[in-house]
Amino acid sequence: MKHFIRLGPVLLLTSCATPSDQQVSCNGIVAGIRAPQTLQLMGDSCAAGYSASDATKAIVEYYRPGEGPKSWKRMLALRLNVAGPSSRQQVVNMHQSILAGGSRAVGSYTNQSQAGYGIDFILTARGYQELDVFRYIDRTNAPGSISFQYAEIIPNQDVRGLEGSKQVEYYRSLRFKARDAIWSIPVPVIEMSPRAAPFANP
Repeated sequence: MKHFIRLGPVLLLTSCATPSDQQVSCNGIVAGIRAPQTLQLMGDSCAAGYSASDATKAIVEYYRPGEGPKSWKRMLALRLNVAGPSSRQQVVNMHQSILAGGSRAVGSYTNQSQAGYGIDFILTARGYQELDVFRYIDRTNAPGSISFQYAEIIPNQDVRGLEGSKQVEYYRSLRFKARDAIWSIPVPVIEMSPRAAPFANP
């Protein structure tokens, strides 16, 4: 199963290849990233199983026991972007990207009570649907933003036999359940240790 990481309008394939300006770990949290080793959501306990960082961005992905980047049913991810657009603009960009890709099963919104932005969508792949739910917040201690992601693979056989309207309701219930869960807890902390970028002044 291929695993796509959605960063703004770009789809990046998770890989253990290491470009010269990145640090990558395929079995935990790479040095220089400060984030929880485990996360819990909706009854799942997930452990860090992939991480990467460069001068301005960091990501940690969390998987259930027995699952990993190449094969998973549900996963969580934390992302830090210290130099990119605001949380709101990242949600706008992602929404436009999903629509441009041909999917209409996308919704974005502002959560005023928790000062954040959200987007969730369903993408169709061969043999399954992928549900993605993102929560974005702007950092309060420094420039940049943090996102908290829940993703779930929904095999087509799970909805086989349901008529059209019931399929829509089934997917809708999964989206709102995940959305409620991801907003029910504080966004976990993810930070990077300062390091010199290749273009930094000495």
